[in-house]
Amino acid sequence: MFVFFLFFPGVFVLFAETPLERVGRLEKQLPDASPHERLNIILEIMKIQPLIKTEPERIVQLGNQGLKIVDQLGDSCARGTVLVHQSLGYWYSGQRDSALQALDEAETILQKCGDRRGLVDARIRLGLISHVDLKLKEALKIFLDALTLSREIGDEQRTAESLYWIGIVHHGLKNYETAFDFYTKALSTARHAKDIKTEALVYNNLGLYYSLKKKHRQALDYFQKSLSLFRTLEDDYFISSLTYNIGNLYNTLGKMDMSTRFIKESLDYTRRIGDEILSAVRLNSLARIEWKLRNFR
Repeated sequence: MFVFFLFFPGVFVLFAETPLERVGRLEKQLPDASPHERLNIILEIMKIQPLIKTEPERIVQLGNQGLKIVDQLGDSCARGTVLVHQSLGYWYSGQRDSALQALDEAETILQKCGDRRGLVDARIRLGLISHVDLKLKEALKIFLDALTLSREIGDEQRTAESLYWIGIVHHGLKNYETAFDFYTKALSTARHAKDIKTEALVYNNLGLYYSLKKKHRQALDYFQKSLSLFRTLEDDYFISSLTYNIGNLYNTLGKMDMSTRFIKESLDYTRRIGDEILSAVRLNSLARIEWKLRNFR
């Protein structure tokens, strides 16, 4: 059995180098930076997706450093921003209650500061936690709130992101046609906002939709569109996921050579970003393909 990957936006940064190289380069800038510069560097590091998943405790530690700087600067509004990013470190390290507490404090601060964009970001992260906890109806309400707020402030990028998330929740609820409607709305909004990342994410999920419909050629077309955009963005994390999705689709089509090719490429990228868990998943898929080839020759 092969698993396709849905993507979670809103917490990622685009890479012109490998994620770990980017972390190293940014950390070298910290000693000579001013307090404001250190805070911005810390926030940038905290957004790097592989680090969030593979070293969540480090995200928590970076958040604590950021909070100390915020206290030194007396910038209470920036505290809310740091807490929003730190919440994912808590969550991925299994500290769910701490994640929720961080988001609760962040929302209070951001509301007081009038940072409505920050509030949308906090809502999306809260929705992410509810979604992964399989509290889908709760997640849907949260993302609808984020959508309403995004539209009120006229932020097309966050509107597209919220629409995308609502589509993901409906996908989880098996409301596939409703999910499709929200994906298409997200795609239109993302294109208008020139939000290439959300556009690429939506293409992937349209590929998943057509895979479920067993319209494999259309699914492959959307996966390829998504992969092309992520290659342009030089985003290793998403390239690894798209190549894996394409490899799984070729497996479904019985094209084992192509399946092996794309899953091997995905494995190269998961190793490059240092994600051992995803690498193990790819190795398992390759082993299954090899077993199938041996037994059906």
